[in-house]
Amino acid sequence: MIFKSKKKNYINDIDDSEFQFYKNKYLFEEKIHDRCKEYPPFNFGVDSIILIDRLDSKNFPEIYIYKISRPIEQWMFDVSANLDYKKWAQMIGKLECGRNTGEMIKIHRLFTSEMYRNQGIATYMLKRLIEWGNNENILGFYLTAASVQQRFSNELEQEELLEFYLDFGFKPIRLGSNLLEYYYKEKI
Repeated sequence: MIFKSKKKNYINDIDDSEFQFYKNKYLFEEKIHDRCKEYPPFNFGVDSIILIDRLDSKNFPEIYIYKISRPIEQWMFDVSANLDYKKWAQMIGKLECGRNTGEMIKIHRLFTSEMYRNQGIATYMLKRLIEWGNNENILGFYLTAASVQQRFSNELEQEELLEFYLDFGFKPIRLGSNLLEYYYKEKI
């Protein structure tokens, strides 16, 4: 009597398209790993820092930086993990963008926690985004540079904020505007 393994038959019957999900996931993680090698580590001056790079997210590119007061675990890096409201996680910085259509991407928010301002963290995140966009053949980025009405401690005033983005190559859409655009190639 010959016994056939159900598992073996099932594997033979699986269509290659069913493996595509795992192949895509593997390639996505490999791409993130390779990109992390390209960027020099940023010295935050504290232990237990998590930098969650979701620039290759299919929907909304983003970067989150947290200071963690407990051992770091693998699940914290998961796409669905949200560390914003955990007592043991303090947000240091974040960069959030609009939908990636492959053309222009809106930068919704570039934020650095008050304790960590003026240490180059926002510069680091913006440079990382711009380099990623260049590698992904994104046409460019746009944003509205607006500071708060009432300045607290070390926040940038409107003129300083505009200067920050202009230093990266962003240009106002018209003279005196706070709507800025960044193109990798000059507009025709």
